[in-house]
Amino acid sequence: MSNSRNLLFMLLCSLIFLFSIFSTQVNAFIIYTQAIIINNTQNSNTLTDYQVLITMDTASLISQGKMRSDCGDIRFTDSDGSTLLNYWIESGCNSNSTRIWVKIPQIPASSTKTIYVYYGNPSAVSASNGTATFDFFDDLENFDGWSLSGTWSIVQCPNRASKCFLNSVNNGQAIYTSKSLTGNIEIIADIYHNWTNIVNGVDTGAGIQNLFLARSGDSRQYWCLFNSTNNVVLAEINGLSQANVWHTIVVDLNGTHVIGKFYEGNNLEATLVLPQSSSNSGKLYLYAYGDGSNRMHYFDFVRVRKLTSPEPNITFISTYFYLSKTPNYIFENNYHNFFINISFNNSLYKKNNPPPLKN
Repeated sequence: MSNSRNLLFMLLCSLIFLFSIFSTQVNAFIIYTQAIIINNTQNSNTLTDYQVLITMDTASLISQGKMRSDCGDIRFTDSDGSTLLNYWIESGCNSNSTRIWVKIPQIPASSTKTIYVYYGNPSAVSASNGTATFDFFDDLENFDGWSLSGTWSIVQCPNRASKCFLNSVNNGQAIYTSKSLTGNIEIIADIYHNWTNIVNGVDTGAGIQNLFLARSGDSRQYWCLFNSTNNVVLAEINGLSQANVWHTIVVDLNGTHVIGKFYEGNNLEATLVLPQSSSNSGKLYLYAYGDGSNRMHYFDFVRVRKLTSPEPNITFISTYFYLSKTPNYIFENNYHNFFINISFNNSLYKKNNPPPLKN
């Protein structure tokens, strides 16, 4: 009888203890985290302040109530699980292919590195910051840092909430940065035009000094690399460019070749490769040309990042979730066990140690 009373007493104490924990969590929320492996084993170079592209299925997380609908609760930390990393959400929040650039302080040569992504805080404010993430970044909301040739204006972007640069003059005009770019880099710019065909000429492009990657003209419609000094087309590929749709121009300068890539959304439309000369370095240019009335060239979100070959590979592993506002008690999914004395800072998304990786 005495043993039964003791057992009943212990059970009652346990229930009171658990109730006291959960009763304090009426306003609690769950923080989720995933480990991300950056695989640099095929590259013998240590990468410093390197920008890597993380692609996430945020649509599934948002539909499951794990992430905010605007992706504003996303945070990344370094391998220590504490140091916050700069990042910029490029596109696709609430899609199965959200593109996020993350700046990694150091990725060891011929090795791997683990970072962590966190989400789930409903009161978090977005920390997406292109300027802190890229070697060069401009959302083109003003002309600060740019030198103008011709007539340019700042307008509301078509089909976007942001502002952007517009050129509507019917001859070749350029705008360029005061910052010189050197080394192996990748230039990325969003472009938009409002017509389906042109008679001749080169228009709506981006590049460095006199080397541009652009949508070009005549009745064939093609993409090209060209020298704007003498308007010589250096390489071209046929391909219609849909009007009234945003495209992305990507120019890789890897030390031996210039590689131009054109995207509509995430779809690669064309690729051009050209041997790189020693003169392919200098200031970043945006270029516009038209051969008729009402030719509108729009530019948005210009960014420059470091470039290496081969690029690191990205792999997501291990998902965990934590009950916030319980600094000494953390749930790990699948096992539903308590872990004691692991602290968590809700406001900064920091933990003292990275989560244990499950086998």
